[in-house]
Amino acid sequence: MEISTSKFTPCEIIEPLTNNISELLEIAKGIQIEQPDKGYRFSIDPFLLVADITPKEGEEILDIGTGCGIMPLLLATKYPCINITAVEIQNELAEIAQNNIKINNLCRRIKLTNNDIKEVQLKEFEPLYIDKHNTTKHSNFRTNSIVNCGFDRIISNPPYKKRGSGRLNSDIQKAIARHEIRLTLDELIFNAARFLKIDGILNLIYPFCRLKELLHTISKYSIEPIQIKYVFTTKLQMSNDEPKFILMVGKKRETKNN
Repeated sequence: MEISTSKFTPCEIIEPLTNNISELLEIAKGIQIEQPDKGYRFSIDPFLLVADITPKEGEEILDIGTGCGIMPLLLATKYPCINITAVEIQNELAEIAQNNIKINNLCRRIKLTNNDIKEVQLKEFEPLYIDKHNTTKHSNFRTNSIVNCGFDRIISNPPYKKRGSGRLNSDIQKAIARHEIRLTLDELIFNAARFLKIDGILNLIYPFCRLKELLHTISKYSIEPIQIKYVFTTKLQMSNDEPKFILMVGKKRETKNN
């Protein structure tokens, strides 16, 4: 797998993330991670995205569509001075993610919300675990509330395929994770902008074939692309200049009133 700086601007020349990915794979060996036996299971995508993230101390991070919680687990283990809120719409995956957080002793630094991001309000992100189906409150997460100030960074490995495109997986859990059944690109970016601070950072991994659509959508919601990288999964893709994924870093800008 190769990672290359894109030709799009603005961008920075950054070394390949191979070493970061290798480090994360080693970290993953020391984490207890449960996944569904037959449903959606993560692949290399979350490792690629996390490898491209270097949070500052004290950052408040939101993961939209956390699945089993793999990205918060990796980030919280590697960076001990950050806090993460994870949102997952699917009940079974949210239950698995919460258990993963608990068995890795990260309940004070990772908070899970089992809900639809489109229905969540910022004030609902209390410093306690929230479950829309279970009112049981767990141990305190942190002392400083993020209410009324937003997140420093939002990360997401969202559904890649448009609704109605390609074959829909018969497993509904996989289908929701891979197709825009419950969350479209526009809805994702709208809600990312809704929860980001001004100058907050958005980190996404997304198919290269939808790059133009992604750039148009983030611009619509005042998020500026500040870095884009190509991810080639084969030498042939690189020789043909046809990457499979892009890693995008965007920054929320203040909306100017005309």
